[in-house]
Amino acid sequence: MFRAVDASGRNGCAFVVIGAQHWHPSLVRDEHRSDNNRQLRRTLPRRLGGWIAVAASPAGILTAVLLIKDRYAQPSFTLADWTKEANAVCAQRYTELITAINRSRDSMYELNSAADKIGQPSGPTFEELKPLLRKAANDLDVLSGRERLITQDFEKIKRPECGRSRNSQAEVHVIPQPLT
Repeated sequence: MFRAVDASGRNGCAFVVIGAQHWHPSLVRDEHRSDNNRQLRRTLPRRLGGWIAVAASPAGILTAVLLIKDRYAQPSFTLADWTKEANAVCAQRYTELITAINRSRDSMYELNSAADKIGQPSGPTFEELKPLLRKAANDLDVLSGRERLITQDFEKIKRPECGRSRNSQAEVHVIPQPLT
């Protein structure tokens, strides 16, 4: 920039130029370029932020839709699914249950045979029946524990939606089969 100062102290013709620069058209272009660079530096982050927001909005919406669909729109639980899970429970607990059934059946048979002979001259006394009675009671307790475990495992399985009311209860029947 130029600054003129009156050297004579009055309004005269003599001026001293302080800090004079040579004027050149390239200097004006450089100033113009630096103004453009400053303006670009100020607006570029805003422009980039805007484009990022425009690109992120559909991505965010798509992610939200997929999360909601995954969480709430799961396929219905069918009778085939229930059958598959119920068979897995049976396969897991089958051997324990059959063993408990056979033991309780055998101990009840022994107790019944001994009790039939009570009152006969060669029959057992009540004191002799106590161990058989205790064994039968323990075996029946083990059997009921195994049945409770299976029932608990069946209750953990989600019930299928097959046109029945939600208050209806499915019944599970265990059919004992001999081990082969």
